[in-house]
Amino acid sequence: MRNPNIIHKLISCKKTLLGVGPMSKNVIDATIELSDYYKVPLILIASRRQIDSDYHGGGYVCNWSTEEFSKYVKKKSKKKFTFMARDHGGPWQNTFEIEKKLSLSKAIESAKKSFYQDIKNDFSFIHIDTSVDIFNKKVETEESLKRIFEFYEYCSGIAKQNKKEILFEIGTEEQSGSTNTFEELDYVLKKVNTFIKKKKFTKIKFCCYSIWYKSNGEKKYWFI
Repeated sequence: MRNPNIIHKLISCKKTLLGVGPMSKNVIDATIELSDYYKVPLILIASRRQIDSDYHGGGYVCNWSTEEFSKYVKKKSKKKFTFMARDHGGPWQNTFEIEKKLSLSKAIESAKKSFYQDIKNDFSFIHIDTSVDIFNKKVETEESLKRIFEFYEYCSGIAKQNKKEILFEIGTEEQSGSTNTFEELDYVLKKVNTFIKKKKFTKIKFCCYSIWYKSNGEKKYWFI
């Protein structure tokens, strides 16, 4: 188990945390070697297409399941500065759920199975992304929040049962080519924080949003 205090210290000091996409075994090995050599925390942020549970058939990276990926990283990372994270976890975030055209309820249950293995296998970061829906071009904000709350409560419960400490990231960024506004971001964060406070869950540490804004009359794109 990695020491989460390292991450908390960096966040409190407003330091940058570098996340690396584990697109191949070479990338994973290089990340671990650099992290160990310089004694700097690096995070392997795995999407569900790259790495997923054995139930979902694993991912395209070495055909590894979550269990196999975690075992490899923990064995190779001698100084334990390399952390693992789930990037864009949620329904229809892998080919398994899309190809089977799972309904919303079944896709949610499938995503929970993925999150369960993430937490059980020592992923330190959980990104809950509810922006994808194969039956609707756009997921409305209230529906997206409803799904976030369900996953947040589920993951918090699994972490508590398994005595794991995890850091949460949320995202409702649209995948339809449009983007969010600052007002929407503010609304979502207020709703989520109210939910967390009521349930006494761990606070969110990160959020993932894409926003259009204007600067000197020019329209610009900002990814948070």
